[in-house]
Amino acid sequence: TLVAVGKTFGADALRAAALLVNEADHRQPYPLVLIQLLGENQRVTAERVFHPREYLEDSVLRGDWQSGFAAGAQVRLRLSLRHPGRDSAQFRMEIL
Repeated sequence: TLVAVGKTFGADALRAAALLVNEADHRQPYPLVLIQLLGENQRVTAERVFHPREYLEDSVLRGDWQSGFAAGAQVRLRLSLRHPGRDSAQFRMEIL
């Protein structure tokens, strides 16, 4: 499960914080995470796919991401996406 917990639209980027939860009863690979900026009519104005090495906030987890995501664990994510300079007041995140 991916839950957005905060966002900031700066002059040049969206900065988002999220919580990723492994609700499975077993270890599984860390997923890729997609973030998209949305403009009028939900049109995608910018997007980026994040690898676990990029989004894991904890340096120990980031260095050992190949070991996988422990059952029942929660991890904090920090994501940043350059703003394209157009009106993009919304964003969407999803697990790939």
